[in-house]
Amino acid sequence: MKKNMGKFEAALVKFIPTDEGEWTVDQFSVAHEASRIDDLRERLADDSRRMAERFAKFAQDTEEGSLFTPPTGYSTLADITANHARLEARIEAFRTLISVFLGEGAKGFWKEVRA
Repeated sequence: MKKNMGKFEAALVKFIPTDEGEWTVDQFSVAHEASRIDDLRERLADDSRRMAERFAKFAQDTEEGSLFTPPTGYSTLADITANHARLEARIEAFRTLISVFLGEGAKGFWKEVRA
């Protein structure tokens, strides 16, 4: 696992061996999917933050009398919205995967993710 783990990876390491050499194929699959979800969550947060910063700058410029066009178009917001929908779908599929993989332990996993 990576040093800088996201919430899903950090929660998962509490349920699988720390040594990747001991992992089963299923554990690799679950770890890979957790990593992909964390990466997408991070990318969405960064994109949203950048978009908010650009609009804040646009608002400031507008208040100061500058008449510039908005810094981003509909495609940026549409991309963020589409990626958010992809994230939700991945999390829903992961919910099934983790339930099969951990059984009753899945409840503990989701508790760790929410912590």
